[in-house]
Amino acid sequence: MPAVTNTPVIPLKEFDHEMQTTRTMLERLPGDQSHFKPHEKSMEFGYLSFLVAAIPGWIDQTLRTDAIDLGEGKKPDALSTKNILEIFDKNVSQAREALQTITGDTL
Repeated sequence: MPAVTNTPVIPLKEFDHEMQTTRTMLERLPGDQSHFKPHEKSMEFGYLSFLVAAIPGWIDQTLRTDAIDLGEGKKPDALSTKNILEIFDKNVSQAREALQTITGDTL
């Protein structure tokens, strides 16, 4: 079994790269088409972009709590691209901080 260390659980360089790539994609979403569905059975763009913005928040919750409520933070009816980016940036910041401070010993 490998020794437990006080180093971050995941390399932050890779996390930062993935989050920047995701943010770039979210920046390009057409805010005026949040109700667009590529198919009648598909989810709306607005809902999908909200989910993508919320996912980094799950990292923080998973590392800091004993349970995670994926229903928390239901998407409002209308969100602009700016709002989606604000949600995403807040969640990324919290996730990054958790990844920096939650080490092998704590896990």
